[in-house]
Amino acid sequence: MSIEQEKPKAWYENKHFLPVVIKGIVILWLLNMIAFINMDNTTRGTFGDMFGVVNSLFSGGALAGIIYTILLQQKEMSTQSAEFKKQSELMDKQNFETTLFNMLYSFEETKRNFDGSMNNVMNTLIEEVLKKTEGVTDADLDTFMDNFTRHFDIPSYQNSQYVFKQFCLILNFINSAKVENKAVYFDITRSKLYARDIKILFHFYHFYPATYYAPIKDLNVFDDTFINEYFFPSHIELVKKYSLQK
Repeated sequence: MSIEQEKPKAWYENKHFLPVVIKGIVILWLLNMIAFINMDNTTRGTFGDMFGVVNSLFSGGALAGIIYTILLQQKEMSTQSAEFKKQSELMDKQNFETTLFNMLYSFEETKRNFDGSMNNVMNTLIEEVLKKTEGVTDADLDTFMDNFTRHFDIPSYQNSQYVFKQFCLILNFINSAKVENKAVYFDITRSKLYARDIKILFHFYHFYPATYYAPIKDLNVFDDTFINEYFFPSHIELVKKYSLQK
């Protein structure tokens, strides 16, 4: 375990600094007294009026004290500013996470409400697309597209699109947030999708382009490693080949 090294203290933070300054002033004052002890009062008075040695020494000491105080205050303000920044960042992170988890809760509630619609779409997807894409050629393109896209006006499809729109809003919220480790929050969000949801969304994204699907592309939701767990490579290639996404 590494031990964090303490930051070196500034010269004016040394506990011996102020006593040394005071002692120096006293020593200079005593030397001044010794140097002029043999002079008569008139000579010393005249000399003092000319140079103001003692007054200058004490004025210098007062100035040194003021500078020392200012430096300490500056150091304290810098420390307070750093602490405030940390607290502000922590509060921003807490607010972000609270909002995110509320959005995820709402998303799961929406999915439960439209669970029947999602199942209907999945059944159609299996019957009309997944079972009929083997051996599809360019000549069969219109038929392949129609097998899936002709259902988009059905209420169950529209309900499913609403679910995925909410999902994309969450992705966009994460992407625009000023937080670290966005990949962690992204993985948490993607984990809320069932295998059924991923299969439907994959086809919706490619064959029903919409502006709210932009975060899926920006965040590479359907990267090859991830999507290969749900489809045969031949089907993925076919979908990408006929995709309406630009």
